[in-house]
Amino acid sequence: MAGVRMTRFGLGAALMAAAVIAWHAGAPAPAQDAPAAERQAGETRTWTDISGRFSREAEFVRLEEGKVYLRLPSGKVTSIPLKELSKKDRDWVRGRGEAGGDPSGGDGKPAEGMIAKGIATRVVVRSYKALLDDSVHLSKVLKQPAFAGTLPGLFVALTGGKPLEGFDITKPVVFTLHVDAKGEPVGGMVAVPVQGKEKFQKTLDAVFTATTTAKGKAYEIPMLGRSVYVKPGEGYFLISDSPQVIAAAKADPPAPVAVADVALESMVDAVPEEIRMAGLSQWEQMMAGMPVDPAAPEAQRRVQQVTTDWLRKVVRSLTTDGDRSTLEASIDPETKRLSVAVSMRARSGTGLAQSFADYGSIRPGFVAAGDAEAIAWLGVSSPSGEWMTMALETVLGSGIEGMKKGVADVARQRGEQVPAEVQTVIDGVEQASKRMMATRSLEQEVVVSADAEGKPRIVARTGADGAAELYRALAKMVAIDGTVAADADGVLAMPVPPGAPPSMGLLDVPVRLASTDAAMVMGFGCPDNAPLKPFLSGSGSSTNVAPVSAWIDFKKLWPILAANDPSGLLADTAGAVGEQGMLRLDLGSLSDGIELRINVDDGVFQVLGKVAEKMSALQGGRGGPGGFPGGPGAFPGGPGGFPGGGFPGPGAGAGPGAPPAGLLPPTIQGFPVPPVPQPGGVPGPNQPPAPAP
Repeated sequence: MAGVRMTRFGLGAALMAAAVIAWHAGAPAPAQDAPAAERQAGETRTWTDISGRFSREAEFVRLEEGKVYLRLPSGKVTSIPLKELSKKDRDWVRGRGEAGGDPSGGDGKPAEGMIAKGIATRVVVRSYKALLDDSVHLSKVLKQPAFAGTLPGLFVALTGGKPLEGFDITKPVVFTLHVDAKGEPVGGMVAVPVQGKEKFQKTLDAVFTATTTAKGKAYEIPMLGRSVYVKPGEGYFLISDSPQVIAAAKADPPAPVAVADVALESMVDAVPEEIRMAGLSQWEQMMAGMPVDPAAPEAQRRVQQVTTDWLRKVVRSLTTDGDRSTLEASIDPETKRLSVAVSMRARSGTGLAQSFADYGSIRPGFVAAGDAEAIAWLGVSSPSGEWMTMALETVLGSGIEGMKKGVADVARQRGEQVPAEVQTVIDGVEQASKRMMATRSLEQEVVVSADAEGKPRIVARTGADGAAELYRALAKMVAIDGTVAADADGVLAMPVPPGAPPSMGLLDVPVRLASTDAAMVMGFGCPDNAPLKPFLSGSGSSTNVAPVSAWIDFKKLWPILAANDPSGLLADTAGAVGEQGMLRLDLGSLSDGIELRINVDDGVFQVLGKVAEKMSALQGGRGGPGGFPGGPGAFPGGPGGFPGGGFPGPGAGAGPGAPPAGLLPPTIQGFPVPPVPQPGGVPGPNQPPAPAP
């Protein structure tokens, strides 16, 4: 019984610990570096990665397409994505005088010019071309051709099907949202990269209706339903719905450094402190007014109280000490791997910055992070805190109380007292559990694998103060009746519980329990001790893994899910993953905050596309028409085209089945756009005429 209860703890505490991480995070503030004028190509300096754990001397060569090229002492030139470098290095690169820098003052915050002081949010897009390449790639792996037409379709709707001549599709685009001194929105602005302001000006004059107002020249944008004001520059054309914003902006700001295909940044400091504190006060009043059921069990009421207090502290810290939050998304042009990163940053010298630094100092000792045979792995390492202590006391405490009650009930049914030797063992389990409740830190690993027949196996390792002591106490407890004893490997095989529910084979064999000097190890679905031995003999060496990390190998997992799917939806999809299919999640530290990064290989998207295809087939093919939503499917093209919908690729029209000359959709800087749907079925300006009856 106790073994089963500890099983639930071993799996549940990992999720509990993950929630605590947001309260323990960060790394030391960056030191000052050389002025922008001294940051020249050819300078040798120490470069550090985003985790702060790896550094090396190298000579800066150049920044190109979001990658920093460095010359090592050996003479070899290597590259690293700018986003993978420390904040100090990113600021150094962004502040280079010879490259024009980017709209930040060296501290990563917006500076005057393209982004005014009152900026609340900004979005930097690497380029229109990068977004279109991403959408074309996703449309292929997801088997959703219409997705590739979404972006150009927006341009079609915006310009009525006319190309924006002079729009530079290879340079970054910047969107900003501005607020006034009270934190109220005053308007947005977009910096459009152009190939000469006169050329783009002529495009605007040809596409949109221009009017002269007291506030300056304005253009009517039907799709937006409002007027916009412009300020031309040789490199960028500024467009805003606010005459105040456009008047205050620098005419030709420096080009930004794009660290991702899409990067969104929200500034906490843009909202005045009194406004933030007023909102925080209202939120705290709402939290204080949440009802507490007096009839609820004490443990439940304590969980609610501690959780509420924890949330209050987190929100207060983010409101008062937070600096900014970011979201970055990219598809690597070579590996086609999708990377998404969400981060929170703190102002230096604040309590939140210190908690981030505490988190950044964690060095996990994970044993199985690199297990090549595993299907999935989860690791959580965190210092103790009020919330974790409460969770451990709730789970372990309930297990102890249940064990005491069970033994007392048996003794009462027999009309006997609990034997002294049994009571001594129970007291030992309780003492060891209390030591574990007061642990200074908790580290958990969960490894999922499968046998040759595809049956899953789960092995969990829990490292905490008192873990080995608790194992020894449990071993004494189960050995009282002489039916269970540790084998030559020191492993206890707990009896299969009578009437165990279906569990995909996880409870069809004894639950195995063992320990090392500092951790307890449990195995489910393990017919022998082999899966446990790496944990019992290995030592933690995965110091380069984030304190919260996980990965899933869909190439191994999906065939098992497809074979055991009772609905039949996944039938014939076992091979959909292909040669890739790794999903990885890491919650690691930045120099001034924490970052959640998710990396997804193509195989995961291929699975999603296959499932969507199956669902459409089960619905009788009612998946919607091909091509851009609402319009007819595109003509089937030659190589590079998308038969059955979407827009033709670069080679469309060159092969069999190509449309007649003159009927291809027009292009935006060389990229075909889908047909423009018109009300009442009338052909749009770039649609072929309807065939004669």
